[in-house]
Amino acid sequence: MIQTITQYNQPDFVLLNWQASLLMIAIGFLTVPFNTVWRRALPMFETIVLVFHFAGFCATIIPLWVLAPKNSATQVFTETTNSGGWSNTGEAALKVPPDLGRVAYVVIAGLSLLVGQVSVFYCMAGADSAVHLSEEVEDTSLNVPRSMVWAFVLNGLMGFVMLITYVFCIGDLTSALDSPEPFVATFLNGRGSSGGATGPTIILFILLIAGNNTCTTTESRQMWAFARDKGLPFPGWLSKTHPRWNVPLNCITVTIGINIVLCLINLGSTLAFNIIIGLQNVGFLSTSIISIGCLISARLRRDPLPPARWSLGHLGMPITYFAVLYASFLVTFCFFPVMVPVTAQTVNWTPAIFVGVVVLATSFYLVNGRKVYTAPVTYVEGKRRNGMLQSVT
Repeated sequence: MIQTITQYNQPDFVLLNWQASLLMIAIGFLTVPFNTVWRRALPMFETIVLVFHFAGFCATIIPLWVLAPKNSATQVFTETTNSGGWSNTGEAALKVPPDLGRVAYVVIAGLSLLVGQVSVFYCMAGADSAVHLSEEVEDTSLNVPRSMVWAFVLNGLMGFVMLITYVFCIGDLTSALDSPEPFVATFLNGRGSSGGATGPTIILFILLIAGNNTCTTTESRQMWAFARDKGLPFPGWLSKTHPRWNVPLNCITVTIGINIVLCLINLGSTLAFNIIIGLQNVGFLSTSIISIGCLISARLRRDPLPPARWSLGHLGMPITYFAVLYASFLVTFCFFPVMVPVTAQTVNWTPAIFVGVVVLATSFYLVNGRKVYTAPVTYVEGKRRNGMLQSVT
């Protein structure tokens, strides 16, 4: 993002991988103070970011409404662009008769759309962040689910408004897609100058830094809790907290270290970096399927569950069923190549890497984890057996 806007302002600037890697490492280090020495200022910082989030939304979208040339509704809602190569390959592979060619195109173009939704799902990254801070939140059983639901609703509405605005103001689609950052090209199209595009880009950059800070906080807490329950290697070291700051400093260090390693991988091979990042969706969806599936199983067996202070009422179970079905549907397309024909640079290595991670995790559990790991649900089960837990309807 910073590289792109710099190139627009300085046309002789050359985009290089090492620049992006160093920027990502620097942003990672920026999160350390708010998670250590400035930890008490973190809630106030997050509140300021929330206000800036809404203000930045208005400052970004209103100038596009007023200044940007608009595509027609016909272009936005009826014209399709399939740049993944699925349509031609699909029709050739199916060898459909001429009279069915249009049908085949629609089917395969639909497949291209389904593969493309995986990229859109990245917007969901971090939606569960509040859960990882549950042990530090007052009145957890009420505040955590309420904040997750309302954050999803509000950001979903804002995202939908931004999406409609974006597709109307993007201008020529091919030119935008050829840009390193299409949304920066849209800002340039709307403002008419590189200086005008710099403002909203900086707003997004600041919000990304703030989001990265939140990710460091939640990831370190999740790692600490898992290590405390002896679910990770070196649990004694990872589960330690700093005696003065009372934060999981070792987990914060590991989190930043992993960030640095990923950035260094990007220096050597962007393909390898993208393969590792591609595991995010598969990991998120697969664990969601397992956890929500266990909840559905418990409800079908009418097992006692902890009382729910925040409930979706009669909509709860239909939403739960839909979540499992859609996650199962979507995770399938996480293993598809983004485009065809497939080459060494476009092949999706996620299935192989995912299987490797599962094998390593399973091996660790069988060799050591099953002997020492105590899942949090064990304590809930103990309360149920002792008659301390009542069923939830």
